[in-house]
Amino acid sequence: MIARALFTLLLALGCGQQQTNTISIKLFPAVLASDPLSEPAAGWTRVEFPGGPRGRAGVYHLTAEPIMTDWNILTFKGASQSDGTMAVVARLNAYGESKLKAFSGDPTNLKKPLAVEVDGRLADVFTLLTETSDRITIYGFTEEEVTRLRKHIETR
Repeated sequence: MIARALFTLLLALGCGQQQTNTISIKLFPAVLASDPLSEPAAGWTRVEFPGGPRGRAGVYHLTAEPIMTDWNILTFKGASQSDGTMAVVARLNAYGESKLKAFSGDPTNLKKPLAVEVDGRLADVFTLLTETSDRITIYGFTEEEVTRLRKHIETR
């Protein structure tokens, strides 16, 4: 009985350790809701953002499908920001690069908000000012999330 409880505890601790090496990062096109109480159009999700250095507080509608995820990040460098958060300057794989180039290559998409979701948390909202290449700077991370992203990339 004690051996079984010990095995269950060790298994739970091992699974917990493994979970710390994963992270979910998604980048969504977003629209600031003109009416915060309105429901988003079909295929969009409603989220509240408390505001930050690059995006104003409010209700945003996000597309259902992200244009980039953590799986599109090949390598990155973390950089401390003046607001205490971290930014990630990421080099993208060919798929991520092509999706972001297609999005940013459309002039109507420039200067529109993009929302960064990290593990289900709306981390930041910022605008894409120029067409992207194989690199993008993503904001709103904690130091712990940057560490987890590094481990995730090394072990996936």
